[in-house]
Amino acid sequence: MKKVSLLIAALAVACSARETTGTSDDPLITRTIVHLNSDGSIASQQFVQMTESQAQKDLARELAIRAGNIAVSPGGGSGVNAENSVLTDGTCASSSLHAWDHTDKSGHQLCIYADAMPACADLHNFCRGGCFFGNWSGNVKSYLTGNQPGGFYQSTTCGGTCSSGFNAGGENHAPADSCTQSAQSVDFFVNP
Repeated sequence: MKKVSLLIAALAVACSARETTGTSDDPLITRTIVHLNSDGSIASQQFVQMTESQAQKDLARELAIRAGNIAVSPGGGSGVNAENSVLTDGTCASSSLHAWDHTDKSGHQLCIYADAMPACADLHNFCRGGCFFGNWSGNVKSYLTGNQPGGFYQSTTCGGTCSSGFNAGGENHAPADSCTQSAQSVDFFVNP
């Protein structure tokens, strides 16, 4: 038992040190990227750490992609192709939902790809800040809608008395309404 406690303590120190390597003017944030199965279970979950300034540059690029001002390359690679201004999407522009834990589209991020629909997902299952800051239940403070309509719910099973629906197509919810800010689940619907 003592070895397990020491291991947990060592991991906590190492992880907390990694989380504070940004500056006070440009803190580190974590983007959680989740792909869902049709039953709402997690097909994959990965974490990308970056500075807040890099995240804001990605947001500007994402908004340009969503507005159709930048074409997105279907293949690999990165950066802008000078010949035809095609960008490989390193943002969450092609996601079903892009959310933040601050009301002004800043802070830790959650990008959900509902690859198979419909998908009802419990936000308790998604790590926030690489799991150092708990989960996303009750922590969606602002969001952009993606390529599928859906809704937030205050129960873990996509139901209950409080629900907040959203349409596909880049709706800007900054800040999110009170129902969304206390949501425990998110649901994605089949496009009509």
